[in-house]
Amino acid sequence: MMKDFLGKVRKERQFLALTGLSMKPFDELLDEFSSCLDSMKNKNYRKNRKTRVRKPGGGRKGIVITPKNKLFFLLCFLNSYPLFEVIGFVFDMSPSKASENVKKLMPVLKMALKKSAGATEARFQRGG
Repeated sequence: MMKDFLGKVRKERQFLALTGLSMKPFDELLDEFSSCLDSMKNKNYRKNRKTRVRKPGGGRKGIVITPKNKLFFLLCFLNSYPLFEVIGFVFDMSPSKASENVKKLMPVLKMALKKSAGATEARFQRGG
């Protein structure tokens, strides 16, 4: 079941408080994040092609499906570092799934930040 987490955010100020970015830098980062996410998926597919049981896209669909929601989830986590129980509750997933999503999406965000130039990268230098 797809949830629209961004639909609940009503104002730019609220978005900034949740993610640490305003809408314009978020959209700029989203373009790079989406392309990095696609390249990471393709790389993993090629790497595991012989041992795959299902076709790409098969299996259960997650809660955070779109690249926009994935980036929003990750930035919300990085902005406040809540417990996985808390971020899982907010995004309607188990704590273990929240942890798994963060671990899976962090390399994608780092790759996107390396490819994109600007002030966005400086905000996340402290996060490692």
